[in-house]
Amino acid sequence: MSRTMKIAFPSWMLAATMASLIAVLAVGFLAMQMISGETAIRRDQLLRIRRLEQSSKEYLTAIQAKQQSSDTSASDVSAASQDPDGIRRVEGVLAQAQDPYIAAQSSLLEAEPQIGSTVDPIDETLVPNVAWARKPEVLSKFVRHNRNLIDSVYEVLEPEPNHGYLNDYRMRKVRDLVFWDMADCIVAQDKERFEKGLRAYFRISETTGYQGVVHHTALLCLLHRALDEKMIDTKTATTSLDRIASMQAENPRYDVGFLSDQNFYAFGQRFDGLWILPSIKQAMFEEWRYRNNLNTHPEMVGDLHHVSALKYFAFAVRVALMQAIQDKQGQIQSPTDVLARLEIPAEIQTILSSAMNGNYSASSLFTYTQQATGVGELKFNLIRDVSSGPFGIRTRYQIPMAPVNSTGN
Repeated sequence: MSRTMKIAFPSWMLAATMASLIAVLAVGFLAMQMISGETAIRRDQLLRIRRLEQSSKEYLTAIQAKQQSSDTSASDVSAASQDPDGIRRVEGVLAQAQDPYIAAQSSLLEAEPQIGSTVDPIDETLVPNVAWARKPEVLSKFVRHNRNLIDSVYEVLEPEPNHGYLNDYRMRKVRDLVFWDMADCIVAQDKERFEKGLRAYFRISETTGYQGVVHHTALLCLLHRALDEKMIDTKTATTSLDRIASMQAENPRYDVGFLSDQNFYAFGQRFDGLWILPSIKQAMFEEWRYRNNLNTHPEMVGDLHHVSALKYFAFAVRVALMQAIQDKQGQIQSPTDVLARLEIPAEIQTILSSAMNGNYSASSLFTYTQQATGVGELKFNLIRDVSSGPFGIRTRYQIPMAPVNSTGN
């Protein structure tokens, strides 16, 4: 054999070389893709932290502005000290409202009958199964006993209250008194005094920070009752819904995005100093947030918020249905005509969506069966029990609504 004879390059080696080159290129491409993805996730995480810092700064600025406003209010109160009679009147109202007797009587009015009562709690034709609704004579006796104090409340609040006094935490008891007066007005069919009480109730709520639908669950029950008894019309009902909606929490700390960023920052502090792939850290955070039920607004977690939102929804639907019947001379298409007039604030929709695990649909929560022109039955298919408790509402209504017998007979 000639020494100059060359050995042929094996084809399998050529194939292996090409495969290796392709694998290197593929791995390089995948690595670049992974790096690009991790970089995007990391950029988003840094953006969340910067957004949180910016929101915190804005919140602190708002707090400082509010503090300055409070200082101004304090100055107003100081200036008002030139009116010692006015101060004594306000302080007298606040002091009397804290009377333990009043608190005890309020508790009795809210008390539900003991187990074994002959009242059927699931009979939705009846009023709330509590003393204030079933025993109007007891409610009236309580209101009459405190009539002078309640009249003093209205004098303090009208025409323009001094906000420095109304910010007092003791005003909550005053608001309770106004509520009982309004409840008694429904029994007595005193529309004028009921409207006065409603204005006072909202004024106290607005000036004492009772924000969010949860703080108006009792009022929503009373508004349903007022609509039953024809004590309010759709205009007053719509105004009431708007005022409740306008008092939803505006605190940036309660913004869902802000809270999500805040939770992410708090979670990240656990791994401070450790290097973790951004995608793995994000996946760990999502799992942690899910396990700790942090996917929703903390102000929206719990049956109390869900039930209050459902009461608001039910009242809004009733009002929208009545408006549709008025506009269409009784001949309506349900639910189309109702939904066209139905306005549910975004925050309350978020609460409802949370209660329904993200499957919120207004049309699925109610049905209206028209029996004649302008006559029918409205039935709610709600996902929480709204009929129990001291301020329960029904889930079935006859349209037009006939006044409900306050004794439930």
